[in-house]
Amino acid sequence: MAPNETKPLLIFVNPASGTKIARKLFSKSLKPDLEKNELEYEHVETEYAGYAAELVQQKDLSNIGGVITISGDGLVHEVLNGIYCLPNWEHILKTTPIGVMPGGSGNALNCSLLRQLNQPHQDGRYRLGEEYSSRNICNGAKCGKKVGFDLIEVETQEKRCISFLGVTIGIVADVDIGSEIIRFLGFMRSYLLVAYKILVPRVYHARVSYLPLLKDGSGKIIPVKPTDPKIYLPPLDQPVPSDWVSEHGRYLLVYALNLCFLDPVNLLAPKSRVDDGVIWLVMVKSSMQRKDIVDWLMNMKTGGHVNKPGVEMIPVRAFRIEPIRPPGYLSIDGESFKFGPVQGQMLAKRARLFCAT
Repeated sequence: MAPNETKPLLIFVNPASGTKIARKLFSKSLKPDLEKNELEYEHVETEYAGYAAELVQQKDLSNIGGVITISGDGLVHEVLNGIYCLPNWEHILKTTPIGVMPGGSGNALNCSLLRQLNQPHQDGRYRLGEEYSSRNICNGAKCGKKVGFDLIEVETQEKRCISFLGVTIGIVADVDIGSEIIRFLGFMRSYLLVAYKILVPRVYHARVSYLPLLKDGSGKIIPVKPTDPKIYLPPLDQPVPSDWVSEHGRYLLVYALNLCFLDPVNLLAPKSRVDDGVIWLVMVKSSMQRKDIVDWLMNMKTGGHVNKPGVEMIPVRAFRIEPIRPPGYLSIDGESFKFGPVQGQMLAKRARLFCAT
């Protein structure tokens, strides 16, 4: 067993997250499994937004065997960006695995990991995939089992940050952030507003630029490798490099996506894996017919939008989204940021996730 796996786990529980079941998930699911596997841990309940970020910056994470979040995707984003603020963040992320339990309203990372591992993501007491999530954490920590975890380094007008889910403007951001007041309903809160958005869609004028990934002689995508150095991204007020592709259009959705699922039912990028070295740029143009949008809504679990007219899914290494009008929401990992230009690039397998196999 590697030395890192003998160290205690740092477990963050967010009692206010999503449907507010995180405490029960810890006490009923994870804690018994930890004790059965004789795993040491430190259990911390977050007290306010930013609490976990502050704690990971204060602790000596070299003495931690892994960081576990029982919450939604927002707490994963907070932990990653707390570490990102440290001067040795890359070393910490490579040596401190992350584990997730689905205590939030969307749980995109947990759903995507379970799908990749061929584990059910709608099982257990709360139908959130928590049984297999607990197995991944405990078996991963006990036996040193991990899978690579891709990240996106993102730049907005205000700041730089790390994203693990993706960056979006359009219908998903409008619905997700616009439904924040009813987050207690879980992921289904979004779909209460989707029907309205289909009937009265908001069209965004934007310029979208990207560096496409090359393909080999057989047409297979050549992903970004963990050893590839970061590429230069010019400041947001300067043009993108000449080898990028740029287009100006009218969009219902632009999503630079790092995971396959957005929540337990919305499979937006079916080919995406947590460790594939690919950002999937999903663009839904305003030319998409309403009947196709309805069909997409009815078949989200199977990626009903794929190959429909007006939908593009492009594997890229880097991207820039420059919204022109109207004003709206910019969402990074489901969190609201100041609406405006944003760009990012793939950081392949910069982190690790606990897994059971």
